[in-house]
Amino acid sequence: MANFSRSPEMTTWNTDLSILHSTDAPNSTASKITHAQEESTTQESVAVIDQGMISASWYMSFLDPHMKVTVAVCGLSVVFCVLNAQVYWGQRKGAFAVYIMGVSVCDGLYALMDLVVNVSRFMVAFDSWWRIHSTWYLNIYLGTSVRRAAICLNALASLERFFAIAFPLKTTGTGIFSLAPARTTLGVIVCSCVAHMYLMFEWKVQNVAPDQWNAVPTALKRSNPESFEVGKNAVRALTFFLPLGVSLVLNLALVIALRTHFANRRAIRTSSGRNGQGNPEGQRSKACNSNAETQTTKLILAFSFTFVLLALPRAVNTTLATYVDGYGIFQQEHYLYQTVTKLTQLLTHATEVTLFFVCFVYSRRFRQALQRMACVRMCRKLLRKSSGPSKTTGETATDGSTGKFDGMTETQNDTVDDSV
Repeated sequence: MANFSRSPEMTTWNTDLSILHSTDAPNSTASKITHAQEESTTQESVAVIDQGMISASWYMSFLDPHMKVTVAVCGLSVVFCVLNAQVYWGQRKGAFAVYIMGVSVCDGLYALMDLVVNVSRFMVAFDSWWRIHSTWYLNIYLGTSVRRAAICLNALASLERFFAIAFPLKTTGTGIFSLAPARTTLGVIVCSCVAHMYLMFEWKVQNVAPDQWNAVPTALKRSNPESFEVGKNAVRALTFFLPLGVSLVLNLALVIALRTHFANRRAIRTSSGRNGQGNPEGQRSKACNSNAETQTTKLILAFSFTFVLLALPRAVNTTLATYVDGYGIFQQEHYLYQTVTKLTQLLTHATEVTLFFVCFVYSRRFRQALQRMACVRMCRKLLRKSSGPSKTTGETATDGSTGKFDGMTETQNDTVDDSV
């Protein structure tokens, strides 16, 4: 039989085995009978898990390299999340940029939490106070909340672009998703955290032995298991499956809307050429605005489609665990499910890295913003070296520029137009 007690990744499994050791369990004859029955059920469950495609020994040997790779990928993800957020902060006057920036911030927080938890596994015991608390409250609760908030924000970005390109003359419909995007982003994150509060009432961390901590189901969970299961599935559907499905449908709708938009533009251009009427300057201005909207929509389409593509494997894995017999946690293919879950989680952490290169390829404004950020930092370093610590902000530097250069640069960053 596999030794589960020393596995750093089997806290959830140990949690179910330690239910009867909880201080909430009454010391009575009935509880002893229940204890014996559940011990028998536990032994049967372990025997079933040992019959899976992946053995416990192989899974344990897989964990160590996986944790090292996870630390590296999470570190890269945090760096690229910061870069993406900084670039779109300069274009925050556009609602789509605020939503994308919210996606980057949420993904960055999720990667940072996972990075902290995985690094702590090399430093503290798996059943220590910090290890268990950080896993359940930092990684599982907050990490799940911000990650699903990112999925919802990606759907909002696609929805805003769809209305902007499909109904360009109807400002009312577009304004619903463009009104106060920063508040909308913050509201989505807060609502996601509130929706996942059931995790706080489902499990609790307690001291099960001297210097040994574990997460055990609460008395409320044991008395109402069906209610928690229904609530968990409802939250998962609203914050995970529904936004992913909406994003996928909107991506297809954006492709159709772009084709229709191009056809309408060609028809208008042909009609204007035949009639020879209209203001050339006004037509040129409208064409520039239309091109900017089109390029922005193409970027959002590439961004959203890449995001959904990298999030789908985990959604498929979760769906299979829900509906396929024998596949999932505490099932015959327990270790297979855990292995696939960890591999799909690596894809999730690689999302922001991939999105950075997608935006770099598709967006001229993105490349210009990166160049501007690099130039601003280099100029600041040169100004500090040339002006010295004794010079004030208003003094003239040795190269003839003033200390107001940084403020002017920041103002220019704030006034970047919403085109891509």
